[in-house]
Amino acid sequence: MRILLIGGTGQLGGDLVRNNTDHDLIVPDREVLDVVRPEQIRAALIRYRPELMINCAAFHNVPLCEQRPDEAFRVNCLAMRDLAVACRDSGARLLTFSSDYVFGGDSTKPYAEDDLPHPLQIYGISRLAGEHAVLASAPESAIVIRTCGLYGRSGAHSKGGNFVDGRVADARAGKVIEMASEQVVAPTSTDDLSRAVFALIARRGLAGGIYHLVNSGA
Repeated sequence: MRILLIGGTGQLGGDLVRNNTDHDLIVPDREVLDVVRPEQIRAALIRYRPELMINCAAFHNVPLCEQRPDEAFRVNCLAMRDLAVACRDSGARLLTFSSDYVFGGDSTKPYAEDDLPHPLQIYGISRLAGEHAVLASAPESAIVIRTCGLYGRSGAHSKGGNFVDGRVADARAGKVIEMASEQVVAPTSTDDLSRAVFALIARRGLAGGIYHLVNSGA
């Protein structure tokens, strides 16, 4: 399968590149394909003619989303709509990602795909809006994967690395480490997630919609 990957140098994108064995994977630089530039998206679809586009780009720095809501919605919602429309019009499928932050965190068991979202902050709201925009624009062919607590060897550029590396660096620097004690998450390896993504797209007749992929199996 020919796949066009957006965000191939990030934490998840890097492991998708490393773990790809069966596909013709095209990974343009951000200068060539920026998720917030619809004209670049359409030009890339015409040039490369992929069967599937995988989008790993997002604005996922939670505190900054509160400070810059316009940017959060531009990247996490409006750009997702543009991706879905462009892929639909070109005949390509779209696979993009969302977050456990679309939920309010008040459940005592793992969330299922049909649980009612209840985001509490701009990041979660913008992600949920992006889900709706994608599935409204390409309901039959778009795939949204909700995942949680990502960590990987590449680290998240917008956060200065992954959570584990950050806490190790704090400890080595002798900093006081402040941690939330009431949050329950399922830390998900991007190595595992990337392999699960390839397994998912290998399924014949895969329907469009929302799928949960986290290490806990929720």
